[in-house]
Amino acid sequence: MTDPSANDADRRFGRRSTLLGLGGLVLGGIASGPTVLGDEDGGTTGRYESDDERSGASPQRFLGRLRTEAFVVDTDGSGSLTTETQLVGDPSGERRDAAVHVTSRGESSRDYVAAGIDLRADSLTLAAVSGDASIAYDYYKDAETTRRVPDDAFLFLQTGPTAFAVAVRGADAERSGTWETRAVSSELTADGWRAIEVDAGELDLGMLQRQLAGSGVDIGDIGGLIAMVSGGIESVSDLTDRFGGDAAVLGLGIGTGALDGAVTEAYYNGLEVGGEERPLPAALAVDPSFSAPHGRGGGRFTASFSLAADERIVSASDIDPDSVRLAPYSPVSPPIPGTPWADDAATADGVDVSDGTVRAEFVPGRVRRSLQGDRSRPLVVYGDFDVPEPYTFVGVGER
Repeated sequence: MTDPSANDADRRFGRRSTLLGLGGLVLGGIASGPTVLGDEDGGTTGRYESDDERSGASPQRFLGRLRTEAFVVDTDGSGSLTTETQLVGDPSGERRDAAVHVTSRGESSRDYVAAGIDLRADSLTLAAVSGDASIAYDYYKDAETTRRVPDDAFLFLQTGPTAFAVAVRGADAERSGTWETRAVSSELTADGWRAIEVDAGELDLGMLQRQLAGSGVDIGDIGGLIAMVSGGIESVSDLTDRFGGDAAVLGLGIGTGALDGAVTEAYYNGLEVGGEERPLPAALAVDPSFSAPHGRGGGRFTASFSLAADERIVSASDIDPDSVRLAPYSPVSPPIPGTPWADDAATADGVDVSDGTVRAEFVPGRVRRSLQGDRSRPLVVYGDFDVPEPYTFVGVGER
C-alpha cells in the first residue's frame, strides 16, 4: 500500500476520476470472466492460467455474482475503515423507518462509502429510466459537512453484447438539515457526467488479470488501470444521447465521502425504482479481534466481534452463520464478488453468538491459503444478516 503522504492520485486524476477508476475495476472484472472468477463448474482459482482462456471470458458469469450490497473503499491504504455505515432512526424525526447513516464519527477521513443496487431483474433501459421507470432516493446531510462531502450517483450500463460503461455525477445542490429527494432519472440529459466504457473483446485480459490478482490494487495505480481498460475518462452531457436509449441499466450506485479528507455525516432513505420502494443496503462496521492456534495441537483460527452498542435495527443473532467469511485485506471491503480476494476467502467452520458477541471459527489451513503466506496483512471478516434487507457487516483488523 502507498503511504498516504505520498499518494497524489487525487491531484493527478481528480476526485471523480479516482471514483471512476474504482468502478473500472468492477468493469475489468466483468471483462475477465472465468479467468478471474472460476471455471465452468463454479470452482475458482483467482489466477490467470493461460492466454487460451481469453476466449472463455464471459461477462454474464461475472454479472451472475453481483448483488445489492454496500461497501467501504479505504482510499488511503491505511488498512482500517474510518468511515462506516449504521442503521438509525430518522435524524429529522419525520420518518419512522430506518435510515442508512454514513459517518466518520466526527473525524476527517478519506474513506468512501458506496451502496450498489442490482437492477438487472427490472430489465431497465436508459429510455425507460427517463420515462415511467424513474429512479430516485432521499438524502439528508448535516450542515457542517454538506459542502465538503458531495453525494454521487453511479449508473452501471451494458451498452453492447460485450460492452459496459459506468458513469458518475454529483448532486446539483448540497442542502442540509432537511430531507431532499434526488431524482436521478431527471439528470440523464444533464451536464456533469463522467464515464468509462469498456469492451471486453478489446482488452488485454492477461495484463488486467495480473493486476487484479496481485496482493492489492493501489489507489495510486488507478490512472494506469483506467488507461488500460478504457483508454480514459470522458465528460458526458447526455447519457441517453451518448450510449443510446436501448442501453441496459444494470445497477445504481450511491456514494458518499471525500477522497481528500473530510468529516462525513449523511443519511439515505426512500429509494424508489419505477414508483416501487426498495431497501437501501448497509455494511455495518464491526471491530474484530483475531486469534490463531499455537503449536500443532489442532484448534481453530477465530474472529470475535460485536455490533455497535447503539445498533437497534439488527442484532448479532441475526447474522447468517453460513455467510461469514475471512479474507486478506483489500482496498474494497467486503471484497468485490469475483475478485481474487473474494474467491480466496475462507468460510467459517462454525459461528457462535453469546451475549451479543460473535465468535467465528475457521480452519487454520484455509486461512493460511487465503493469506498466501503473507502473515503481516490485515484481515477482513464479513457476512450477511438473515433479514429481508440487504444488510451486511464488515470489519478490518490485524492478526
